[in-house]
Amino acid sequence: GVIDLGARHSHLDYDLYTRFQWYADSWTGNNRATYARLHPQVDVAGLEERLTAEMTDLMRREFLAMNYEPNAGDFPKWKLQPLDKVHLHSADFSFLAKAGGNIRSIYLFALIGLLVLAVAIVNYVNLATARASQRAKEVGVKKVTGAVRWQLTVQFIVESILQSLFAAAIALLLAELLLPFFNAVVGRDLDVLSAQPAWIVLGVLGLALLTGLLAGVYPAFVMSSYRPVTALRSGFLRSGDKGLFRKVLVTGQFTITIALLIVMGFIYRQVNFMIGHELGFQPDQVMLIPLNFNSSHYRVERLKSEFEQIEGVQSLTTASRFPGQFLPDWGVIVEGRAEGESPYVIFADADYAKTLDLQMAKGRFFAPDIAADTIDHWVVNEAFVRKAELEEPLGARLKFSADSTYGQIIGVVKDFHLKGLNSEIRPLVMHGYHQRWYAGLKLSTSDLSATIAAVQQLWKEVEPNHPMRYSFLDDDFAKQYDEQQRLGQTIFYATLLTLFIALLGLFGLTAFNVERRTREIGIRKVLGSSVSGIVRLLSRDFLQLSGLAFLVALPVGYYFADRWLADFAFRTELSWWVFALAGLATVLVGLLTVGLQGVKAALADPIESLRSE
Repeated sequence: GVIDLGARHSHLDYDLYTRFQWYADSWTGNNRATYARLHPQVDVAGLEERLTAEMTDLMRREFLAMNYEPNAGDFPKWKLQPLDKVHLHSADFSFLAKAGGNIRSIYLFALIGLLVLAVAIVNYVNLATARASQRAKEVGVKKVTGAVRWQLTVQFIVESILQSLFAAAIALLLAELLLPFFNAVVGRDLDVLSAQPAWIVLGVLGLALLTGLLAGVYPAFVMSSYRPVTALRSGFLRSGDKGLFRKVLVTGQFTITIALLIVMGFIYRQVNFMIGHELGFQPDQVMLIPLNFNSSHYRVERLKSEFEQIEGVQSLTTASRFPGQFLPDWGVIVEGRAEGESPYVIFADADYAKTLDLQMAKGRFFAPDIAADTIDHWVVNEAFVRKAELEEPLGARLKFSADSTYGQIIGVVKDFHLKGLNSEIRPLVMHGYHQRWYAGLKLSTSDLSATIAAVQQLWKEVEPNHPMRYSFLDDDFAKQYDEQQRLGQTIFYATLLTLFIALLGLFGLTAFNVERRTREIGIRKVLGSSVSGIVRLLSRDFLQLSGLAFLVALPVGYYFADRWLADFAFRTELSWWVFALAGLATVLVGLLTVGLQGVKAALADPIESLRSE
């Protein structure tokens, strides 16, 4: 049969479906997703409790049949996940064929979008208010000819909404044009307009109406409140208004901008910290080759000497897993202990430590010429020693929960990172059992392409009917940080956009102040004020506002940066200079914007501003 999924996106992204009936009776098989259609109006919570109770009874019987006395930690709670929640609420599901989205990322991007939109609305309010005095004569004439305040208010709000609708049309076009760039930044394959164009267009129109209304209300009330006599006297507003509301808005803009800069700075610091952090092993130039068959690792080991004779191949190992990959945790019992442990498990040969340059804390690693190392011996990491509270680990005896025979710990390897730095270093046990799914080759840096070609040629003797697939361990391990890097890029571009819009708002406020203080600036110039003095005069308000914005942004930026870093077991410090740099950068760029306006006003001819006096 052929399944037609059409253009739909699905986590069931398989190329082939095959019958797997024998696996259905394997009660320990927990690495496959199970789907169940429930009766309508079923009590999901009650069903979960029944599942947990019945599976606990089943697992207890199976454990006892293997002569293993289970403890409470061996019995998980069973949960049901609705199919329509799989895409955005399955970040911790290890066995889905295709990784879905992450609801936290959606919330984060939505928050960033709302912040940018809020800054844009504030920017519109400032610019509209800055040019409001230029429309004072229009308001005066309309009021004299019979217009009432509510009519003028509606007029200005409608103007704002029409501008917002026009901007929305341009935004839809830009969204379609910039979508490939956005997809590259966030690592997705979105095709928004072609998926559900009607809903997208209606949603954008609704957002445009709301944005236009929010942006237009305050300027509309300001302009409709002008008194006809004052407005018609010179065509300009010359009230005693100190512009407190506008200053609050600009302070809010720069608070958001500085906070985003702070968070962005710590995201980049954390990403760089993770990339440069000592992992406890050497992932560089380690080529990983997945083995398609259970017997492949035997063939690799038979040809091991031939692989290592290839120029550029320094060592070769076969193992069940490598750092950065999914690692299973198995039940392990220390002899003489009632409670079992659940460490990560890696099956590896004697050259695993050599290939990854692992360091031994005690004892030795597996040796190729000691047969017991593949049957009875264990190597553990320091985290396992701490967790199991082993005073003298060498010589201690372990066994898998399902086994009856104990083996001896012969070595303790120094802790190395099995996962990214957002995870603690968990307990690990290593065994020489022949269950290997990967080959790892340590390559030299000289003529890498020729070395890979030679390995591919010899690989034909291992799996003649399958082309060799490979990746490099350092690249695979770094992929764990892709989400953090994409987040950093997204916030970087959002911060640039927010800063640009905030500077436009500052430009508008400065233009408004220059317009209101044209006569004052002219008088100061006549009385001998210098260009620098006038620039300082106009910059004073901005310095006060930016200082206040910095003080408000400090706790906000600290809170969000600390919350984000809390997800990492190994994290960078919240250094003071990141906060200072974010504030300083914003102030300098803002001063440049204000300074340009100030210089322009200072160089204007004072005769023009004082002609009517």
